[in-house]
Amino acid sequence: MKVHLKMYISLVLCLGMGSVLSAQLPDQLELTLSDKTKVKLCRQSNDRSSSLYYYLPVNFRISEKKGQSEFSFLTYRKDSLAPITGGIMHMLMEWGLNKNQLEEAREQLRLQLDSTAILAGSVFLSQDSAHPSVEIISKNSLGEVLMRSIKNSARTPLQSGAKLATSFSFSAEDAKVMAEALEKPKKLKDIVFRIYFTANDYRFRGCVPPSFYIDGNLDKWIKELK
Repeated sequence: MKVHLKMYISLVLCLGMGSVLSAQLPDQLELTLSDKTKVKLCRQSNDRSSSLYYYLPVNFRISEKKGQSEFSFLTYRKDSLAPITGGIMHMLMEWGLNKNQLEEAREQLRLQLDSTAILAGSVFLSQDSAHPSVEIISKNSLGEVLMRSIKNSARTPLQSGAKLATSFSFSAEDAKVMAEALEKPKKLKDIVFRIYFTANDYRFRGCVPPSFYIDGNLDKWIKELK
């Protein structure tokens, strides 16, 4: 009987200690990765015993497949010497930490807090009905070219790593202008691709804003094409 009582007391103490440790973990934390990416983490604090953290959307970019950027731009000509008569551009975009960034963030979390702290993935998101897909923000004349040339754009993905497809169809003049700009990405400066989200914060005690957005800079994207 005494043995069973000791085991019961030990179990209660262990469970209690786990709750104390979780209660001491911060509800939010910001990490800076080696590539200077800033990552905001939110603890699932609606569960007092939870040591699970989730990160807010970050790192909006052109996606890659087998090491190649999922981006294409083509111009139409009757032959190689003929003038441009039009063009199309297609890109796949995604957001979220890549594999190396996620591993680094998890390691930083463990080192800064406790070995029990776990980075489980991205926060739970909802669609922003007022901004369901990517939007182009720019005062640049090239931004206006892109905005009037959007042909199709999928809804903003709510899970990290999921892809967002957007295509453009250009007139002859706009295709010529874009072809020149893609050769000199500096011309694309100040053209921002923006995606919006909403979130229910009940799991995270004020850590996640009810609505927010993240941006990607087109000039940087083009410079980093593979």
